[in-house]
Amino acid sequence: KKTILASAAGALIALLLLSLQLQPQGQGGQEVTATLAAINRHPIKAIGYEPLDRVQLSVGEALPWDRHWAVAHDNAKFDGTPTEWQRKLNFLRGVTQPALMAVRAALDEGTCRLTLSHPDAPDLTLDPEAEPQRLLDWLAPLWGGDLPAPRNLVHVPGQAMTDWPDPFIS
Repeated sequence: KKTILASAAGALIALLLLSLQLQPQGQGGQEVTATLAAINRHPIKAIGYEPLDRVQLSVGEALPWDRHWAVAHDNAKFDGTPTEWQRKLNFLRGVTQPALMAVRAALDEGTCRLTLSHPDAPDLTLDPEAEPQRLLDWLAPLWGGDLPAPRNLVHVPGQAMTDWPDPFIS
């Protein structure tokens, strides 16, 4: 038995292979058994994560509720709310401000209420689409004043705000 510890993308690919009951082959043709180490999603693009115990995947779709929303900044190359996928450089991202990656998320899928927590901020529970300004106000001190300010929440129905427009698991 060989245990594979993988990133979220690799772990989900392993999950997909296991759910299809495929037998991946290792070096020399021996059978490989994959162990899923973790499933994490990011309800808001690049702002924290939510660990999941299980998830139902659908062919041709992204991980449910993963990157469902994104927060555009003042230098975004679009006006208002886009109706289609946009490049990642238009949004707040953890690579630009690593403090965002310390955010933990918990989404109630039935009510669309999201709870965000961070070691340096009080917990916030809200419906992001109904209360976007509360979200922007909560993010502002974590994002920092020397970067383009958080401008608006973005959600494109049927489109995960992943790094590429195609529906995939990342």
